Amino acid sequence: MKKRLCAVLCAATVFLTGCGAIELTDSESDLIAEYAATVLLKYSVTYQPKLQEEVVEIETTQDIYTIPTSANVSNTPNTGQNTPSNPSTEAPSKTLSEALGVAAEGFQVEYAGYELAKIYPDTEDTYFAMRATGNHQLLVMKFHITNHSGTEKECDILSKERSYRCLVNDTERFGAQLTMLLDDLASFKEVFSAGETKQAVLIFQVPSEYEGTITSLSLSVKGEGETNSYLCEQGEKESE
Repeated sequence: MKKRLCAVLCAATVFLTGCGAIELTDSESDLIAEYAATVLLKYSVTYQPKLQEEVVEIETTQDIYTIPTSANVSNTPNTGQNTPSNPSTEAPSKTLSEALGVAAEGFQVEYAGYELAKIYPDTEDTYFAMRATGNHQLLVMKFHITNHSGTEKECDILSKERSYRCLVNDTERFGAQLTMLLDDLASFKEVFSAGETKQAVLIFQVPSEYEGTITSLSLSVKGEGETNSYLCEQGEKESE
């Protein structure tokens, strides 16, 4: 898969750089991103292509609870003043790591915050970046993945076939974007040394009106016939 990924990246690099810079419109960039991501995912032996994104909302089978950030990890759900108006007193039966299917392998996945941006990653030393289209922003949810197994081990979330949605301000739901980012949580597959921590992200495209106005942010992880939902943020946070 890595060889195929490199081939796609090289092709994209030639197309985008060549002998001179080629200016692409937002629509053209999106088409390239979608095609490249599809090429990557179709080589997963468990991947089954879909004609379109699911649009029917399915009620969660677990209650929503607050995910502690990596800076303040706790096994107890948040029950203080920042709980939602209809808080759950119990955490769902699965932690985020379990919902992603990697806990049994010794990996812990922790929510690590978010940012709003027009482009991610906004660096010059990257082969690929996601750009927001039109009057939208990229909502980048960040996660820390740590190998607690005590040995070198591969963390393979790609093969688990999970789907992701976020709920913003308890009003609108957005599906995760299909990307070619190497740190995309949905297609994450990396080897970790013992105790190593790496960052992964989920990208959602949201209207620009949410910049500086996000008061709550929840993540839903669907897989293996169930959906687990987690309250990640409460309180305003300015975009970075």
